[in-house]
Amino acid sequence: MAALAKTSCCSWELVEEEPENEPCNEFLLEAFSGAALTDVHSHFERNAADIVVLDRKGTKIRDDCYHTCAAILRCAGRLPPKAVEGLASHLSEKLADLNAHFHDNTVLENTTPHIALLCLWEMTEDVAASFSDSIKSVFGDDNDDTFLNLDDSTIGSSKRRSRRNTKVDLAV
Repeated sequence: MAALAKTSCCSWELVEEEPENEPCNEFLLEAFSGAALTDVHSHFERNAADIVVLDRKGTKIRDDCYHTCAAILRCAGRLPPKAVEGLASHLSEKLADLNAHFHDNTVLENTTPHIALLCLWEMTEDVAASFSDSIKSVFGDDNDDTFLNLDDSTIGSSKRRSRRNTKVDLAV
């Protein structure tokens, strides 16, 4: 399934590059809008989480589910965030849940595609806050966290420019 999802992403990228393919691109934008990508991503994410890895075959199936999820997120990156119903909140909740249960997890999921998509959708402040919380949680509440509370005079007050039009590879 991952190979099919990756092929779909690559095909869409090629369609998007050629101006004469605009009607096809419009069709793809409409077809993938709504909750379809969120539902399919959630399905494969649940499948990956439910697989009990006892052997090489189980590992391969779980990895295929994760690769499929990454390809789905890569397709979602071709759409504006509001066109993919519920995906941004789903990813944010997923990252928060992984952070909350960081010490309980025996298998750490690759969250790079999640984070890349959220950054592509200009949600970098939310991603940075999540990273900060993750780092803070490792050190516990009783440690000095002044290095995480830098003010603008320390960091610099220039706002980061958007890279919305830059192509981002969400592949695993």
